[in-house]
Amino acid sequence: MLQPLEKTATGCWNPTTSQTKSNLYACGTVAGAFDASFSSNTELEIYEHSVQHDHQAMQKLVSLSSPLRFCKLDWSIIPSHANYGLLAGGMEGGVVNVWNVDLLVGDRGQSKESSSTAVHHSQKAHEGMVKGVSFN
Repeated sequence: MLQPLEKTATGCWNPTTSQTKSNLYACGTVAGAFDASFSSNTELEIYEHSVQHDHQAMQKLVSLSSPLRFCKLDWSIIPSHANYGLLAGGMEGGVVNVWNVDLLVGDRGQSKESSSTAVHHSQKAHEGMVKGVSFN
C-alpha cells in the first residue's frame, strides 16, 4: 500500500521504472492553494518509493525551492543520454521549466545541483498560468 504525502501539490511518476531503477515520484507546490500550515514556500520535491517495502513512507531524495508555483508536471521517457529523463513543470506566470532529473538526483539520491542552477531550460510561454505540459 502506498503511503500518502501530506502535500498540496501536483505530481507525476517516473514513467521508466524497472528493476534496476527506483520508483520516483515528483511533486511541486500547486498554484492557487495553501497547505494546512498556510506556508508560502514553493518546492519541487522528488521521492523514492520502494516496492519491496511498500508499507513504508516514500523517502525524499530532492527538495528545491522555486520562485514560482506549479500548475502541472510531466516526466519524459528516458532519452538515451539520461537515466531518469526530463521533468517539465508548467508554472504560474506563463513559465515552463525543464529539469534533467539525473542532475537533481545524482548518485545515491544526493542532489548535485543547487536551486539556482537546477533548471535545465526555462521559457516564458505567455502571461497566464501554464496549466498543461506533456511530452510526446
